[in-house]
Amino acid sequence: MALMAADLWLNVEILSFSFLRNLELVKYMILEIFFLQLFYFTRNGRGYCAYCPAGTMLGIVSKYAGQQIRTDLSSCISCGLCENACEMGLPIRNFSEKAIPFQSIDCLGCGHCVDVCPTGTLLYETNFTRLTGVKPVSIIPVNP
Repeated sequence: MALMAADLWLNVEILSFSFLRNLELVKYMILEIFFLQLFYFTRNGRGYCAYCPAGTMLGIVSKYAGQQIRTDLSSCISCGLCENACEMGLPIRNFSEKAIPFQSIDCLGCGHCVDVCPTGTLLYETNFTRLTGVKPVSIIPVNP
């Protein structure tokens, strides 16, 4: 009888160590993923928009809505205010310098870059505004 109890205890002990080892591995993997994402978010700005379902849906809708930022209304002075205002950290200035329309699935369409442009080079457009001729209006008051 004593032999059976010892065998049972040995099996439970081996199972518990195996379980703890797997639990420790899972814990470290979760911590590594967390710190990797934290680094990505702090380095790239609103990185959570890449993982959030709302950000993904917004990107898909903007793609099919033909969302773009026109950059050919006047000449770009390369001040960089548009990139500083962009909450997603998108390279709008590179496109603006070349007068190429900026289209990105990561663009939220907030219009902050359009509002801060001192030369009025940028204009937010969609398929609807191009077809109807409606001009988007800034919702942020501009100080004279």
